[in-house]
Amino acid sequence: GNKKFDPELKFIKDLGGPAFFNSDEGIIEIDKKLIKLFCGEENFKDKIAFILAHELAHYYLEHGWMQHTGLSYANNVRRDLKYKSYSYEEKLEAESQADIYAGFYGLISGYNVLEYAENAMDRIYISYNLSRSLKGYPTYNDRVKIINDKKEQAKKLANIFEIANVLLKFGKYSLSKECYETILKSNFNSREIFNN
Repeated sequence: GNKKFDPELKFIKDLGGPAFFNSDEGIIEIDKKLIKLFCGEENFKDKIAFILAHELAHYYLEHGWMQHTGLSYANNVRRDLKYKSYSYEEKLEAESQADIYAGFYGLISGYNVLEYAENAMDRIYISYNLSRSLKGYPTYNDRVKIINDKKEQAKKLANIFEIANVLLKFGKYSLSKECYETILKSNFNSREIFNN
């Protein structure tokens, strides 16, 4: 349902931060250390899916002005970016949008990303020795609040999607269409929604 090419995904050793996206090059990079951090843990897939879905959301929502940011904003090499010129409220809104998109699309893809996002973020901040209050970036507490606020919204949208799927299977096409349109009117589009 999107109009952009799929981004390239790269796993980089010693990236300097956990993950970021580069909208100019269409690349999402994930630090190999991050994979090792969660590897073997319960809910490994949900935690990694949170990181990927969050960065994919920035990419598909065209948060190009936030390129090279995401969870790697603290990376000293990438601090000289356009991101600094935006207000704190705009940065909060971008992170909020990325989390709700990650939560919804994660759920309909089979991953409960926001349920484990706070734990993932906590582990990332500790492992990467990040300050809980990074200059020019939402505080750790603000990020956790966003995650928790978006959990219920993502669940409601995912429930509407599942109800639409069940209605479709039972031949209730008109009702099913209304459910899918409710999601589309909330600015969530995907091939799964349009195809159904």
